[in-house]
Amino acid sequence: MSTTKVVTAEVRFSYLNVLEPRQGENDKEPKYSVALLIDKDDTVTLGRFKTAVEEAKKQGLEKVWGGKLPAKIDIPIRDGDAERPDDPNYAGKYY
Repeated sequence: MSTTKVVTAEVRFSYLNVLEPRQGENDKEPKYSVALLIDKDDTVTLGRFKTAVEEAKKQGLEKVWGGKLPAKIDIPIRDGDAERPDDPNYAGKYY
């Protein structure tokens, strides 16, 4: 398994589970996790994440999807204004 590092500028954490793992709804085992809140005007950090997503797609194309990208790929970058409009913490952020 290959990994890609993404160095961020200043971000905020949400749903921080780093002191002890948390059992998720669909998780078989507890996991450590955090949601990053990235300002929408931080184009450098967003660009780094988008580059990492494209790299992951390339790896998946070869190793997972047999040379053909699926019609829909769940991208791990979400728009806080669109998906959490009632939460002011997510306003003007990607997460």
